[in-house]
Amino acid sequence: MKKVSVLFLIGIGFLFFGIGPVSAATITGTAPVVYTNIEALNDALSVAIGEAFDDAIAEANDTLSIYRDQQDLARGFGNANAYSSQVATFQGFQNYSRIAVTSGVMVGVQAPSTDPDYYKNLDDRIRHDGDLFAGVGAGVSFFNVGINAKSIHPGLYLNFKFGSLSIKPTDEAKVSNTIIGAGVNYTLIKPKSGSFLFKWRGLSVGSGLIYHTSKVTYKLELDPLTEDFTASSGIYDIDGQVVIDPSVNLEVNVKTLTVPFDITTSAQALWLFNLTLGAGLDFNLGKTDILLISNGSVTIGDDLDTPPGVDIDSITPGMVHVDGSTTGVSPSFSRLRLMTGLGFNFGPAKIDIPIIYYLKSGVSAGVTVGVVL
Repeated sequence: MKKVSVLFLIGIGFLFFGIGPVSAATITGTAPVVYTNIEALNDALSVAIGEAFDDAIAEANDTLSIYRDQQDLARGFGNANAYSSQVATFQGFQNYSRIAVTSGVMVGVQAPSTDPDYYKNLDDRIRHDGDLFAGVGAGVSFFNVGINAKSIHPGLYLNFKFGSLSIKPTDEAKVSNTIIGAGVNYTLIKPKSGSFLFKWRGLSVGSGLIYHTSKVTYKLELDPLTEDFTASSGIYDIDGQVVIDPSVNLEVNVKTLTVPFDITTSAQALWLFNLTLGAGLDFNLGKTDILLISNGSVTIGDDLDTPPGVDIDSITPGMVHVDGSTTGVSPSFSRLRLMTGLGFNFGPAKIDIPIIYYLKSGVSAGVTVGVVL
């Protein structure tokens, strides 16, 4: 007997970023029907094909039963989405004189653990636990515009950012992303120049509001799965295979609303380099929906072996339906973070590589480019 359930699990489980099963799954369907010119043989075929189909479906559902609740995975994707909302950050170049305009990309990752030993038997953990506190998110901001609002209050800075992008990285996948955010920063300690080779950019505190929505759809075509059958009636025996095409549509919808609080400082050295240090606390609201939907086909294999005197009048395909969902899961409400970054100064043009570590195994990193005046 072919391991239908194992093949299906591997295909679905490692589809998305190699993390593991991505949604609860229930498999149902109808078996194909074969009609011959021998009426008694038709009844035997119906029973044999139905049993082969039921065995495959039952085994698959038994194996996938531990994946009926993906709360941790959905929360991991929500966290990662919130992590990546820090895209196009000014953290390395706060306390500017007039205006700053940047754009950037950022990737956020929620990992199950910081312990390297955790990943030695990751496959076994996936199959045993059925759920992992893991996820991946990405943010794109076309612009983040900040102004020195000293006319309102000395040391006050305001900013607004926006990005929206829809791409098809492959024929099977589509990614949509929108981010809208506003922020406020205040200078606690003004910048100081130690020498012509060194400049301390001061100390700032900040907060804001960032809305980030991401949608990933993926069409997965797995290899056909087969189950052998034998139908017997009198002197007639027919051997064949039930062939299941478990084509799957995966959809991950993530919406987060993040309120960040942070304190940052940075220093410029040798005109070119800029080093950032900081810490923060994020409060996150939102939800993640993970949907797994499929309407594949079930057919009889081409190698159907019929004895002399038996003609195949018709074959009616069956249907397999895969449906799974984990919906309405909120991200972790609060996350402490430590921030650093390496930047490069080319006059008013800036390049910054922010790296943010979130306690409990989260990280985000990106690239910010822009002009600071």
